[in-house]
Amino acid sequence: MGWWAITKDNPGLNLNNPNTERYNGDGPADIMMLAIQEIIEEYQEEWHRLPYREELDAAFNFVADGYKLEDQNQEDEGSTK
Repeated sequence: MGWWAITKDNPGLNLNNPNTERYNGDGPADIMMLAIQEIIEEYQEEWHRLPYREELDAAFNFVADGYKLEDQNQEDEGSTK
């Protein structure tokens, strides 16, 4: 499994800026893919449709906010939560 650098403006594969301290990889992507598939199944069962992107974003933010993770923008500005 591979890892790659990401930036605020480019969360995808970013080979041009290996000096970042932010990374994404095959492992997290695979885990997220499985989670999204389960969410899709929930929406199809309940609403007979795929979830909208905003609904996926809202579900992620609702759960992630409970972990008190630092925001990339705040870290770039030198502040913390």
